[in-house]
Amino acid sequence: MRKFLVGLVGTALPLLLLVVAAEIGLRFLPVPSGMKTAPVNAESPVYRFTPNQSVTNSIGWNMTFPTQRRVNNEGFLDHQDYNSDSEDPLLAVIGDSYVEAAAVSYPETLYGRLAAAVEGRGRVYSFGASAAPLSQYLIWARYARERYKAEALAIVVVGNDFDRSAAGVSQVAGFHHFVMGEDARLQLVPFEPSPVRRALRHSALARYIFHNLKARSAYKRIKRWIEGEPEPVYVGNTDNDTSPARMAVAERVVDTFFERLPEYSGLGSDRIVFVLDGMRPHLYEANDLASVSDSYFARMRLYFMAKAGSLGYQVLDLQPRFIERHRADGALFEFPTDAHWNSTGHEVAAEAVKSSAVFSALFGGGEG
Repeated sequence: MRKFLVGLVGTALPLLLLVVAAEIGLRFLPVPSGMKTAPVNAESPVYRFTPNQSVTNSIGWNMTFPTQRRVNNEGFLDHQDYNSDSEDPLLAVIGDSYVEAAAVSYPETLYGRLAAAVEGRGRVYSFGASAAPLSQYLIWARYARERYKAEALAIVVVGNDFDRSAAGVSQVAGFHHFVMGEDARLQLVPFEPSPVRRALRHSALARYIFHNLKARSAYKRIKRWIEGEPEPVYVGNTDNDTSPARMAVAERVVDTFFERLPEYSGLGSDRIVFVLDGMRPHLYEANDLASVSDSYFARMRLYFMAKAGSLGYQVLDLQPRFIERHRADGALFEFPTDAHWNSTGHEVAAEAVKSSAVFSALFGGGEG
């Protein structure tokens, strides 16, 4: 028994020292700090982060593209404090991680660029968080209108926004999803940070494993390999499954979203513009783009644009804009190891919004 204990200590001690050394060393590096999410429940139903946080972010095992960001007074990743008493015209920019944009410096984000363009004549506030779908955008639209008197919306739509709005497909804590019955009602999945989650947030090593090494994704890949399941094919950064059941749910989500949008936003179609992502990275080569012309995202892009257009909404399709810019100077619009828009992607999106009828009607032109 003594021999066993000595051997156990001899094995565990070096491992423990290695963990301690990694924990200490990583604290001096740009390991993502993560954003503390405030509790979301019936009394506080709007997903926000804990206000007034400093946030560090980086990408990949080697922690590239480090950024220092700020969660503002109202709990959104935006460097300006929000003023609910202001009467200045407000454009609310709504979306998921593409609007959250933790890997991009504030002045280079879509909303940072727009805010700079209208400085002195209006406001641009952002409402976004990773994994939020179309159904959640309705909640932020209502919140922006009721609390900050938003007079216009720019809603960013990407490949995974559609079927993930359905409660039977996704159940992200803190967000609202459609329960796809006859009335397709919105249902909140409450969020309360667990003691384990709070404890792990204090560990730089744990944050590095989860954020930089993407432990959850690695676990899913290993699980699929063990179970002999094929790796999913992604187009436009979403699974390319085009089964009739998935397409039916996704199309029903889009229909329901547009049915509810006037009620939740309190705005007409002339005050809402959609910013639609392109099928990156396939759009960089004509042959690649042609090969995915019948993909899930390709179909949903067309369905979404047709539905929006029939109701009088303006859709800014970034795909031709990305293609034109790429042909002009070879620009890429995502990070080398991360599919989110880089600074150039945000630049193209911002220029598109500034060219829109909604932006001109609210602020009287594109440049300040």
